[in-house]
Amino acid sequence: MGGYRSKLVWAMLVVAMLAAPATAQDDTSRLLADLASKHSSSLAVFHASLNDELGSRPLVGPAVCISTNPAVFISLALDATVNPEQLSDFRLTPATQPKVELKAELLGIDPETGITFIRSTEEHPWTAVQFARSSGLAVGQKVASVGLFPADT
Repeated sequence: MGGYRSKLVWAMLVVAMLAAPATAQDDTSRLLADLASKHSSSLAVFHASLNDELGSRPLVGPAVCISTNPAVFISLALDATVNPEQLSDFRLTPATQPKVELKAELLGIDPETGITFIRSTEEHPWTAVQFARSSGLAVGQKVASVGLFPADT
């Protein structure tokens, strides 16, 4: 698992930029720069080891910081059917620092949705994502999405 490196993947936004007119491309570029500056310290890659009858294998997925004191993350890296007792070696890699691995602990996995809750056990200057109460979106309005994948994806 040490060979995995994290980075932000902006694939959907890049495709949208290439297909958009020049003025829309300028707006999208500003949006991307704004998103990166505001939220890069909120994103991490979650690493764990699954140890079952098939042996030990790495599990990797994106994680988003939702609280800073303590630093708690949500992730969809794990399947809701995974037995938490078969998991070990929890770590978080900050999205902007692919060579840094911070120890973490599993808080739990929601059995209905598979949302995984992880707490960082090492200090790092994380920023929690603030979720809006209402999106206020209108039909036809542009929406930006951010994905986080390992470097080999």
